[in-house]
Amino acid sequence: MSQSYFDTESKTHKSFELPGAKPQYNPDRPGQVEHIFLDLTLDIPLQSVSGTCTITL
Repeated sequence: MSQSYFDTESKTHKSFELPGAKPQYNPDRPGQVEHIFLDLTLDIPLQSVSGTCTITL
């Protein structure tokens, strides 16, 4: 049985950022997120996705 560790397979580190890109940080949240609940419905024949997201602070 073999295992793969994708983050350590390569000996060279490749960055995802573009040359000259500057860091952009998210704004501070008004509260601490305790839980995120996603209720998704996939309609494969129609190639559509619908759903709701409930966030508990």
